[in-house]
Amino acid sequence: MCSLQQLSVLVLRGNNFRGILPKCLANMSLDVLDVGHNKIAGAIPSWIAQIPFLSVLSLESNALNGEIPIGICQFCCLQILNLADNGLSGTIPPCLDNITALTSPNYHGNWDSYFGTEVNTKSLTQLYTSTARYLHSIDLSNNKFVGELPRGLTRLYKLQNLNLSRNNFSGRIPSEIADLWNLESLDLSLNRFSGPVPSSLSSLNFLSFMNLSFNNLSGCMPSSVQLSTFGIESFVGNDDLRGPPLSKNCIGDDHGQPGLPEQQYDNSSKEDEFDIRWFYAGLAPGFTAGFLGFCGSLLFKRSWRQSFFLWLDRIIDPLLVMMEANLVRLQRAFKQHDQNTIW
Repeated sequence: MCSLQQLSVLVLRGNNFRGILPKCLANMSLDVLDVGHNKIAGAIPSWIAQIPFLSVLSLESNALNGEIPIGICQFCCLQILNLADNGLSGTIPPCLDNITALTSPNYHGNWDSYFGTEVNTKSLTQLYTSTARYLHSIDLSNNKFVGELPRGLTRLYKLQNLNLSRNNFSGRIPSEIADLWNLESLDLSLNRFSGPVPSSLSSLNFLSFMNLSFNNLSGCMPSSVQLSTFGIESFVGNDDLRGPPLSKNCIGDDHGQPGLPEQQYDNSSKEDEFDIRWFYAGLAPGFTAGFLGFCGSLLFKRSWRQSFFLWLDRIIDPLLVMMEANLVRLQRAFKQHDQNTIW
């Protein structure tokens, strides 16, 4: 196999290969290297950066350990990076934004994708074939990674799928994550992220799957139409997180004012109470003035007084006649009922 220097696609996934990756792979012209679901052990070799035009690197579900080599940032064409389900540790390299294929809107891959590649996105493992060349994905789930998310990660503007679940990442979820405006699936569950849920997430219009469950997030959920589309399963397991769709309310929720700080809510309540008092205080004098003005007009304006009482007679007389007629009918009905009862 090492003699196949013109080989562009190597897919050996789902076998029982053991040992380490052979160094001769660096001599090939690989666009795709997929050896997932084997028993390959050891660290990811540093020489892997010598494969200059690699577009797909899938090493998922092996027995790899150690850190991600910094040389991975030298890949210009990498679109799909899948290192899930290994024993990798350390932090995410801060230089991922050097990967042109994940940052430049003008870059378009030209590798053959007829072979298909599996990607875990939106909590499902999906097989991408002809559309794989249009996918941009990073999956580091189920490893032992630590630390905060580097700024370079939030500059991968073409990224559509980011899965960092089941690790030991910590710190705050950076608000700059909203710069990943192409993102469709975001899974940060089962880590140790803390702080609030960034309100900037509401600007990710293409985001259709998000899982932030089982972290240490706190504070009030941002109020947003986009975030309201995600159910409680996306946020459960964060004991100090409050607001819909979670069962714990933010301060002021019971009064129809979600998310208000306590002092601000108290001031708002006092202002509302003050306004209501002034409303009632002005209501009585206004009614009195209007009533006296009406009566005074009738008292001092003879023509108005005559017109008013003439109008009143025209309204009341028909009503009295109607009431009298109905009363007579009612009496007749009762009398007829009594006679029928006697007979």
